[in-house]
Amino acid sequence: MIHVGYISSVNYESGTVRVKIPDMDDFITGSLIVFQGRTNDTKDYEMPDIEEMGLVILLPNGNSHGFYIGSGYSKTVPVPEGAGKGKRMVVFDDGTKVEYDKTAHKLTIECVGNIEVSSNSTTIRSNNIIFDGPVTHNNGDYNNPGGDVTAGDISLKNHKTTKVTAGLGVSGPPSA
Repeated sequence: MIHVGYISSVNYESGTVRVKIPDMDDFITGSLIVFQGRTNDTKDYEMPDIEEMGLVILLPNGNSHGFYIGSGYSKTVPVPEGAGKGKRMVVFDDGTKVEYDKTAHKLTIECVGNIEVSSNSTTIRSNNIIFDGPVTHNNGDYNNPGGDVTAGDISLKNHKTTKVTAGLGVSGPPSA
């Protein structure tokens, strides 16, 4: 039997929910499996919020066995701002948003908190990388084989200094 119901409780560890079904006199189901995109080798995980409306399928062997299929958009719960053809997005309740626009071939991440990336090795390849903000380097070396580093108009590789002396002397400031 197919019903529309509202999430009454969530078991995050087991991936199940209990659902209140208004057309069954507000009957509360037993634990229902929440459908996920993938669950074998590649795993998706996302649980609905309490009071979220969604579709429920109850099996004929009792009203406590079945599945919570998921929720959808309506007049009271509209699609996220900016949604449209060719876009996939996740908008979190704190305002963080991850969006991929396949038409523009653009991935956008707007995070209200910090972003942490951990790996054994990280490679970023781009024709142009722009850092818009302060950059902190905590430890390790910078390695730029064959490249150069510039600050303002001064090149680390090609700048000239004045008043260079031999031995323990200190050179003068760079010349532009």
